[in-house]
Amino acid sequence: MTKLSVEYIQPSSPTPQHKRNIKLSYLDLLHRPTYASILFFYEAAVAGAGADQSQIIRRLKDSLADTLTSFYSLAGVVHVGKDDAHIDCNDTGAEFIESRVDVVLADVAAERNVDDLGPYVVAESETKAPLVVKVTFFKCGGICVAISLLHLAADGGSAAIFADAWAKTCSGKPDFAPPTFEAAEYFPAREFPDHHNGKFMPLGDENFATKRFVFDEEMLRVLKRKAASKSVPYPSRVEAISAFIWEHFIAMANSSPEPSTGAIYPAIQAVTLRGRTNPPVNLKNVLGNCYMLAFAKHEATGDSAGGEEGFYQKLVQEMRNSIRKIDGDYISRSQEGDDYLKDLQGFSARQAAGELMDGCVFSSWCGFPLYEIDFGWGRPVWVSTAAVTVRNTTILMGTRSGGAIEAWVNMEKDKVDLLQRKIDLILEEDRH
Repeated sequence: MTKLSVEYIQPSSPTPQHKRNIKLSYLDLLHRPTYASILFFYEAAVAGAGADQSQIIRRLKDSLADTLTSFYSLAGVVHVGKDDAHIDCNDTGAEFIESRVDVVLADVAAERNVDDLGPYVVAESETKAPLVVKVTFFKCGGICVAISLLHLAADGGSAAIFADAWAKTCSGKPDFAPPTFEAAEYFPAREFPDHHNGKFMPLGDENFATKRFVFDEEMLRVLKRKAASKSVPYPSRVEAISAFIWEHFIAMANSSPEPSTGAIYPAIQAVTLRGRTNPPVNLKNVLGNCYMLAFAKHEATGDSAGGEEGFYQKLVQEMRNSIRKIDGDYISRSQEGDDYLKDLQGFSARQAAGELMDGCVFSSWCGFPLYEIDFGWGRPVWVSTAAVTVRNTTILMGTRSGGAIEAWVNMEKDKVDLLQRKIDLILEEDRH
């Protein structure tokens, strides 16, 4: 890959002085200063095969500058000190990288190999810019637009909101609702030494890898049917996949096929707060980290049959119950009090004491309309993330057809094939 240029794109209009200091919320401060990325791949036929690439770049840069007038926090500088944590919206600019690769997009889209995606994103930025964009041209004329947001400043929902606004501006239809920056008013910064997310969600090391698994429509129908129970008669696709992966993480943690009696296996789920508060408009379009973690725990009893409900069904029920806890009342108590932080602290303490087995983490991006992101070239042929860095973490993403779901799983390398075999057996076991 050849890097052609690096530039900082400033908002097309200066950010007013009274908007230049955005406080970080305690939900922001729970994160590491690492980047989360979404990659959009567009075919040459619609991205402008034979077109002047300099014109495409100019159009992207100009529309980005216009979009940043509304998303001005992404053009600032993040400061985290002992007594103050904020974004200085000083219009330093978003980092914009242009590159070219001697590869055909069709090959990347056909193989969809996680290990091949590293060059298309920026994993680190020396300036820790809140937003880094990397635009890569394939030799066939196709384009990859990679959007990376600093997790201290924004979450996956923020990335989707921003991508939608930028694409609409680029295509000449800037009819988006401007974001709000009020997260810190609802969740002001607190002191919580040693109780950040990284405490109980460690990064994977050289023994871990990210693998992309695909659950097609038929697999999903089988899993939803098997996941259904009297307690959860209509499980969602995300619940069915998450519980399936959790079940097999539990099995892989044991030498025997059944969980060890007395062992506690946690599953951590990211739950968006957008639309969950009362009234829902409060956080609907907020830019920043706007989610909480739900903690499901399964204690093995040695009886995996579980009476009327099987083991897999019980995991689905436990995951749903943990999410339901994060309702309007819980969110209000976490604004005015410390309910959420106490839950984080309690989970972290139990983990440190060795009371919990290694947990797995789930984040669903299936609700984001990522395949509708159109810069004027039509819908992307593929939307992906990059390698997942947090240990035992799964990111679920929709597909272009809308029927299947991709699961991007960070896990121990020597267990990847075990999970793949379990997935391959979904339909075979159902036929028997």
